[in-house]
Amino acid sequence: MLPIVAVDSDVTSAADAEEIEKKSEAREKTDDNPKNIFQDLMDGFRGRSGKIELETDKEGKTQDKRETLKKTVNKFIFNDKHLGISGYMDTYAAYSFNNPTTNTRRPYNSNPEYVDHVGMAYGYISFEYVNENVRARTAIQGGEIVERMYIGERADSGVKLFREANAGYAFSKNIALDMGIFPSFYGAESFINKDNQHASRAIMTDFAPDYSAGMRLNYEASPRWEFKFEISNGWQNISNPHQMTFGGLAIFKPSDKATLNYATYLGNEALVGQSMILRSYHDFYAKIVWGNFTFIPMVDYFFERRDAEDRTVWGLNAGISIRYAFNALFAIAGRYEHLYDPNEIIPDLHANAPYGVPGMAYDGTQTLPTTAPAPGGFQADGYTLTLEYLPSEHMTIRLEGRYTKSLNPVYIRGNNQPTNDDAIIYSSFAVGF
Repeated sequence: MLPIVAVDSDVTSAADAEEIEKKSEAREKTDDNPKNIFQDLMDGFRGRSGKIELETDKEGKTQDKRETLKKTVNKFIFNDKHLGISGYMDTYAAYSFNNPTTNTRRPYNSNPEYVDHVGMAYGYISFEYVNENVRARTAIQGGEIVERMYIGERADSGVKLFREANAGYAFSKNIALDMGIFPSFYGAESFINKDNQHASRAIMTDFAPDYSAGMRLNYEASPRWEFKFEISNGWQNISNPHQMTFGGLAIFKPSDKATLNYATYLGNEALVGQSMILRSYHDFYAKIVWGNFTFIPMVDYFFERRDAEDRTVWGLNAGISIRYAFNALFAIAGRYEHLYDPNEIIPDLHANAPYGVPGMAYDGTQTLPTTAPAPGGFQADGYTLTLEYLPSEHMTIRLEGRYTKSLNPVYIRGNNQPTNDDAIIYSSFAVGF
């Protein structure tokens, strides 16, 4: 890496700008070659942040592209080129063919939390500050997804309010270290359903870790390879005492139309002083675009070494989502998933039937089962069909049907009667900016 070339903000000559960029490009190897991580670190300590990128502003002046990187409404609200703002809102309506007579929470999904109901699935507003090598991000969130997914956090900690709260330092354009609260890097689907292919998330992605708190090292080796390494407070945990755990992510982009993703988690899930429960979780997915089709195959493999039982148990979830775009406005997507967790490794997938009845797997005050697991644990097949309309780049409207068939009668119908089937219709209005 070489020092940044100083660029006069009053430069207006296209020839001068071209000459400056040629010199900068001549001093740096092609971006397709992986960078030396140690060199990146040393360049960061010396205050060198890599090659500059030039652009011409509206007044015809040539300047560093970073000076106009923030193209959000923050310029009009805050008049601060270093501060960015973004937001998201997802509202929904849902109907269940099980016709429950009590308004119990739905099992095994973060959305919809309730049926025969109109509500806010998720929303957030985010503020990001970037100035030279320093950066920070805070995002305030709310909605029924938060109510469900953050149930294990201490009520007095206030952490449910934050989707993100982190600060970091960029040693160079390729490597940075951040600390705080982050969205996790596990699973092909996120809380931001507008960015997914369906209005609701698959069970297998819903109960992979959705957030983490810790330190995260980000390293972009090249435009094709990206890595993240993390030390965190544990599986889906911010505020509760827990032994430190480890996570990693590798992203490979062989082309503009294909992305391969692998993430891993390793940690002791036992309380302090108890026999070790070593959980290892491996998440694979790919995103492949072929013409008007988008394919997302997903596989999660996980196991636990349970010292108290002197055995190792395992589970496997697999699925695929396929989307077809008729044109820029309309699309259809289908998803299938198979869940196999006979030993109930995933904390939220406890098959204590019927789910939703007080004293069973979840009664609104606890996340662990109070009865013995059902034989065969949690095993199910899920099917989703989604119709999509995109009236603008900021809005996504979807109508969706979901059906899940489980091994055990973990769902409810009528007046808390156990059933193996769950069928709903779900609609969503999602807006992001």
